[in-house]
Amino acid sequence: MKIKRIIAAVLSLCMVGSAFTFNAPAISDYSITADAAGECYLYNSTTGLLTLKGNIVYDEIANFEHKEDVKKIKVNEGIVLPENCEQLFAGYFSCTSIDLSNADTSNVTNMSSMFSGCSSLTSLDLSSFDTSKVTDMTYMFYNCLNLTSLDISGFDTRNVTDMHFMFMGCTSLTSLELRNFDTSKVTNMNGMFSECKALTLLDLSGFDTKNVTNMGNMFMSCYKLTTVNLSGFDTSNVSYMGGMFFNCKALKSLDLSSFDTSIVESAGGLFGVCTELSLLTLGKDFGDITEEYGLLNKEGWVNTNDPTTIISGSGTLAEFTNIGMNTYVQFGTSINKNGDVNCDGEITIADAVLLQKWLLGVPNTHLPYWQNADLCEDEVIDAFDLCLLKTTIINQK
Repeated sequence: MKIKRIIAAVLSLCMVGSAFTFNAPAISDYSITADAAGECYLYNSTTGLLTLKGNIVYDEIANFEHKEDVKKIKVNEGIVLPENCEQLFAGYFSCTSIDLSNADTSNVTNMSSMFSGCSSLTSLDLSSFDTSKVTDMTYMFYNCLNLTSLDISGFDTRNVTDMHFMFMGCTSLTSLELRNFDTSKVTNMNGMFSECKALTLLDLSGFDTKNVTNMGNMFMSCYKLTTVNLSGFDTSNVSYMGGMFFNCKALKSLDLSSFDTSIVESAGGLFGVCTELSLLTLGKDFGDITEEYGLLNKEGWVNTNDPTTIISGSGTLAEFTNIGMNTYVQFGTSINKNGDVNCDGEITIADAVLLQKWLLGVPNTHLPYWQNADLCEDEVIDAFDLCLLKTTIINQK
């Protein structure tokens, strides 16, 4: 009898343990929020939400069988991304939102094509990204067609060596803040901003390009780009510039005073289809303009030091010799408009800002045509000219 009681007690305990084990999945996250799960993810096909957790297994995410149906990706706190993130989220073309604000990326070295082809993406949170070990950012945001904004101001790019095609095809991107980018180790910027058709302004004055060898197609087909600051560019090691500004239809002027083309082997189409380009400032190391560059001649080009003499030949494409630092304009362009300091055809606050920076001696600040800043007509540029310029702008309003 005693033995029977002991056996019954053991059996009752086993039944309790069995019931507990059997019921556990019914209250787990897997059965409540997901109908597909892996070692590092939960997926709900009804909402299209892919939730990442723990240490990411590369193949599970990069080759996720339902990736074409995913609408949103978020990460749980403590998630760790793998060292190689190449194409990790590439091809999630239906996904509109990716929130990686909780992701640990401190060990990542490769982010090449990480979000390539995410054509529906409108929201991307990379605010906590640690990119201090990353060396490759090629194609990182390639063809993110619907991304209108991208905050990567916190990126640490000191070890990145390759940025070619990084933003290529981001056709809806309206602005980029890149002033904190450290590009001192980058060697390839080929097509970096190619087909960023909505960008109107790019300030790349802080870029260190001393090690860059390839700048081909860098701004190709940036249709709306009107201002690009390249004043800090060192191109002394660049051998390829082909198509660098090709099809930049809205670009009216360039400040290329720091460009050195002495070892450039190919620059075909450098200014091709730049239909509005009418002012060009070249430094002493730029070299001559040849037909290969594709600079439209129209009525001819003149040196602002002698604005009545056409120097660019009579062909469809311009060619002329450049010696020293010079500013060239299309013949007939209004360059004698007092106050139009930046020679864009208008007198605006932008002219006042440029003149003030020049007077304060801000590094790499140049006046394309200094005579336009001489409002006092005394052949001296000073604060009196700035005061007159501001008055002119106020009176216009």
